Amino acid sequence: PVVHHDDERLDSVDLVPFVGAIRAGVDMVMVSHLLVNAIDRDLPASISPAVVTGLLRQRLGFRGVIVTDALDMRAITDTYGLAEASVRAIASGCDMVAFNAPVESAREVHRAITAAIASGRLEWAQVRASVARVQALRRSLSRNPRPPLTIVGDDSHTAVADEAAQLALTATGEDRKSTRLNSS
Repeated sequence: PVVHHDDERLDSVDLVPFVGAIRAGVDMVMVSHLLVNAIDRDLPASISPAVVTGLLRQRLGFRGVIVTDALDMRAITDTYGLAEASVRAIASGCDMVAFNAPVESAREVHRAITAAIASGRLEWAQVRASVARVQALRRSLSRNPRPPLTIVGDDSHTAVADEAAQLALTATGEDRKSTRLNSS
């Protein structure tokens, strides 16, 4: 997918939830594989230094963990392969890569990342910073008790989910008044 919005639209609409989440102290952000033309015309966000480091880290000031969406989606692997996409994602500033692949593919990714570190393609300072962020997230998660899964689907949880879905909608076209989410 391609986002053709200009900087003004990105700042006033598309990035607003990210800015709010970062200000609220979110621990983790997932980057998707969409192309954001106003920021990087060539690389999907998940492997774009302009998006991951330039936008998220520098411009928006995000200090938490950045993880990719599943890199084994064909949009990425058909072009780069899983191992190369993983190296590119880390080089762009991502701390973690996500994929659902066989163990041998995971080993191949590990070998590629290790080789990229050894060759200097991935800088040690960046790798150490990523490891520190992931370790901080692990410590934070281990200190915070997990809520019971029984809250999923209860009335208060459903009400919050419905409200979030309503607020996430953007009406387009002529019939803006009738764009409402049916929660049933």
